[in-house]
Amino acid sequence: YQPLHQLIAGKQVVKGSLFGNQTWHASTTWILDGIVYVEAGANLTIEPGTRIEGRPGSALVITRDANLFSRGQEAAPIVFTSNQPEGSRAAGDWGGVVMLGNAPVNKSNAQIEGVPHGDARGAFGGDDPGSSCGIMEYTRIEFAGFEVYANNELNGLTLGGCGDGTIVRHVQAHRALDDGIEVFGGTVDLQHIVITGAGDDSLDWTDGWQGKLQFAAVRSTVPSSDDPRGIEADNRDGENDKTPFSSPSVSNFTLVGTDGNQQGILLRRGTQGNIVNGIVTGYATGIDVDNPQTFTGFSDGDLVIESLLLDTA
Repeated sequence: YQPLHQLIAGKQVVKGSLFGNQTWHASTTWILDGIVYVEAGANLTIEPGTRIEGRPGSALVITRDANLFSRGQEAAPIVFTSNQPEGSRAAGDWGGVVMLGNAPVNKSNAQIEGVPHGDARGAFGGDDPGSSCGIMEYTRIEFAGFEVYANNELNGLTLGGCGDGTIVRHVQAHRALDDGIEVFGGTVDLQHIVITGAGDDSLDWTDGWQGKLQFAAVRSTVPSSDDPRGIEADNRDGENDKTPFSSPSVSNFTLVGTDGNQQGILLRRGTQGNIVNGIVTGYATGIDVDNPQTFTGFSDGDLVIESLLLDTA
């Protein structure tokens, strides 16, 4: 099978579906045209130093039972960016990267935001907490997060039902129109994460995420009517007691806000977890805890908040 590629002077346009084993080489700039799906059973390997540019309306979606191996190096990171000319790039120029897997979520028939309704390739979640969506290391995703339709946006990086066999380390999400990184359920762990200039929340979780996040730095530079937060944490909207509960361990982090930002950390809708060893500064409110189920978790010891330095604006 040959994917729909169009070769143009050192650049290659990619559209549609990818099957089998595909490799994107660093010697070529890869241009995403529309939503590109890595289909079930396929593996996409991206070489260190590769540049991928997204046209308006494009995104890269790693479907359930597919894998992405975006393994950059410290001196040769992989960069996902806008196809617009340098100097005119902006948040929302293209969609972003979506990785979907088979780990547990607390939502039946879960369908990821940003993929058209009814398209089975947007499905995520399962019963395998040790499953893998692949690897993302030394990778930067920038100027992503377009609004597909009203109140349905993609993020810089979206993780839906990814298991703890997934590796997400040394990743930056920069200038996403919506959230920098959003985690929908699963058990995926994240380490050494940088999120800068997100238009909405820098880190957002929901739908029963039970992984870990360690070593994270957030810098918000975007005042916004969307009430951007450093962390927005939910269990389930409308079903705050749905199991498995969102219950991640988040440690060793710094959240830096700017004028117009609201909460540094918003814990609501029944989320549980361990939030420890962090600095929160520059937000109007350091921590906000909402909804009765969230307070129940706090009283029962299922939500732990310890060793935080809060310096509100």
